[in-house]
Amino acid sequence: MSGCTGASPNDLAEPLPTTDTAASGTAPARPAVPTGGLAEQTLEVLARRFWIEGVPAEGDLAALAATSDVRLAWPIIDLLRFEEGGPIGDEAIRALEALTGVPPESPAWKGYADLLLRWDIPAPPDYRHYKWAQHRIFDQRWDPFFEDADADLDWRVVTWGGVPYDGIPALDDPELLAPTEATWLRPDDVVFGVEVDGEHRAYPRRILDVHELVNDTLGGRRIALPHCTLCGVAVAYVTDAVAGGDPDDLPLTFATSGLLQRSNKLMFDRETESLWDQFRGTALGGPLQGSRLTSIPLVVTTWDEWRAAHPDTTTLAKPSEIDRNLGDPYDGTLLDDRPDEPIFPTGVRDGRLAPHERVLGVQLADGSSVAFVVAEVRAVAGAGGRAVLGDVEVGLGADGGLVVLAPRAPAEVRESFWFAWSQFHPGTQLWRAPDD
Repeated sequence: MSGCTGASPNDLAEPLPTTDTAASGTAPARPAVPTGGLAEQTLEVLARRFWIEGVPAEGDLAALAATSDVRLAWPIIDLLRFEEGGPIGDEAIRALEALTGVPPESPAWKGYADLLLRWDIPAPPDYRHYKWAQHRIFDQRWDPFFEDADADLDWRVVTWGGVPYDGIPALDDPELLAPTEATWLRPDDVVFGVEVDGEHRAYPRRILDVHELVNDTLGGRRIALPHCTLCGVAVAYVTDAVAGGDPDDLPLTFATSGLLQRSNKLMFDRETESLWDQFRGTALGGPLQGSRLTSIPLVVTTWDEWRAAHPDTTTLAKPSEIDRNLGDPYDGTLLDDRPDEPIFPTGVRDGRLAPHERVLGVQLADGSSVAFVVAEVRAVAGAGGRAVLGDVEVGLGADGGLVVLAPRAPAEVRESFWFAWSQFHPGTQLWRAPDD
């Protein structure tokens, strides 16, 4: 590999894909989709099976399959998400195979959800209510999220993440250590480095892998640092000032909802129970819908490099929950089941990179975006080259993390898995290192 000398930066942009390149291949032909409302008999079956708890009737799912209305696959997928592996789950799989004409893959609920998303099958009328009824059987504390009819959510891509409401406890105002006291950290441990008003702090990924969210004070500001292990991104937000928020609700403190959107963590604030997209810091539903958090720079580096660059840093004490010697969740444990695709449904994916390739994504003020392959930037920068695409240059900072060298004030910067960045920024330009 070499730097960009001798090549136009735009020559290094990967061409945009012309087809859906999801891991499972090209989807079969999309079936015809009915329009309009549902028949009265179908509504009765839906109300009995998906709306009124505890009154299922034998043959309900077969009756829905017999309508040949593929829109009805969506509430059946939601049922299967909670029931896979039992008799009801088996009945649901048979119904989904009949509605789609496609045999199941494992896990069936995810395979069918991805299939319907690639087909862009609309949800049936009143789908939010049916989905709500299924989810509240598991946890009624989700009610505030589902009762908002005006939420900026595509309910087809909202998925149970496997834990209940607030089921992964956030760390609130964690105990802090000086570098000389943090003997539990290894030199090569990955940390998320944040600086606010001259104060530096390292948040070890080993802790965030377990708690996924920290509410803290740094540089005199209240901040939150959510970490989505599924999409490989950590973001630092200021939480004592929110664009569009009510000052009476501030500062906000955040917790894990237990729900996902396209394999991306959805969090909520404890003050208003608004539901937030952690990747972009936007309130999607609830009293603060439309509000936006301001992100602050965060670098992904090692403990050794961060403390060498910032000897005044603090870091977190080791909570008792991580006494076990956690390995890298991206190197086996987290991705064992589906190493070549996201763990939860995403639908259409950009196949220019493997889904879990790490990229540094940069969105510009005009809304355009570029992404740089992290490993390739490090190799090029380490050899004295430059990683440049259009007006954007990315390089290595003094603390070992990737930084945007130009422009100075991009609208958004995220280091994440490729599938996540490309989902939020479809059509992003992609920088690759030139061949030798």
